[in-house]
Amino acid sequence: MIHNPPVVKKVHMRAQVILSLLVLMSTGHLCAQTCQNGSPATVVSVDLSGKQSWDALHDPDNQTFSVCGFPANANMVGFEWSGIDLSPIGVSWCSEVAFEIHSSLIFRPAYNERHKAPCNNNYAGGSPSYLQDNGLTFTAGADGCVNIEIYETYNDFNNAKDADITAGTMTFTGCPVGLALPIELVAFSATAEADYNLIRWQTASELNSAWHILERSVDGKDDWEEVGRLAGAGTTNDDQEYTLQDYELFPLVYYRLREIAYDGQEQFSHVIALERPSENFRLLNIAPNPNDGQFQLHIDTPEQGPVLISVFDQIGRRVWEEERTLDPGLQQQALNLNSLGNGRYAIVLQKDYETIVESLIISKQKP
Repeated sequence: MIHNPPVVKKVHMRAQVILSLLVLMSTGHLCAQTCQNGSPATVVSVDLSGKQSWDALHDPDNQTFSVCGFPANANMVGFEWSGIDLSPIGVSWCSEVAFEIHSSLIFRPAYNERHKAPCNNNYAGGSPSYLQDNGLTFTAGADGCVNIEIYETYNDFNNAKDADITAGTMTFTGCPVGLALPIELVAFSATAEADYNLIRWQTASELNSAWHILERSVDGKDDWEEVGRLAGAGTTNDDQEYTLQDYELFPLVYYRLREIAYDGQEQFSHVIALERPSENFRLLNIAPNPNDGQFQLHIDTPEQGPVLISVFDQIGRRVWEEERTLDPGLQQQALNLNSLGNGRYAIVLQKDYETIVESLIISKQKP
């Protein structure tokens, strides 16, 4: 999962994702890239093998490293990751390993994996235009470097190693300052209609654009198939809007765009997910988790009605409870648990005859 750090820098997310907390997966396809004025993009990879995560963000014991070789103040437009394997120590969780990228982004390869080792591992995703397509671009330093710190979102062992990173690669794509990739994708969304899925996207500029190809996958990783294609706008700096309809309906489906230039070069977008409404009451996600007590519950329910939300501590005592009335459909419910102390809790949602149990962690920063 990639998002902006809570304090350092606020970046406007322009690419709309239906389920905003799903990890955005991609094939990690690398191809030759050309920036808007024909200048070549710079692509640099770094091996993560042997690196470690230690303490909370900005702790002096944490490992830091730099990815260099970009033009001074380069516009960073792409980010890919492949083969990342994590091995937590002791009670640490897979999801707690995090990277702060140039004080601009937070990247957690195993986001939402609520367990200790072995992790799912072999994390892969992103694309040469991932940052640009998601409105997350930032600039490298004047020295042409991107600085990275590895840290723990929940510091189980203070001043001690929490996890090993046994394998993996990060790859960044940069353009000369002020430039971007040929297709500047500023919106990409999917909506579930009654008989089809409606996919929309918008570009702010295109360079030698021949085709926009919409592809679909049922797992977001493999077996991508073409849904349809639309002719590109060639070269333009005007906004362009595109729509396609997909009549093959799945409970959960992933989409990406494959951009083809006149010279045959390819560029892949980030991946979005669309989940059609369910007939069952479901808790889709709790985020951020861990957190300081301010959580968002992502819920899907087929009909309006009351739900009882209870929180229990580790010895089974009910420490918080509230009944709410839910509207039908996908929704978010804010949960304020600031009154509770640090630790792991169980959250129980009861609606009619259905009961859902999940875990959450409260982790407050020391004053």
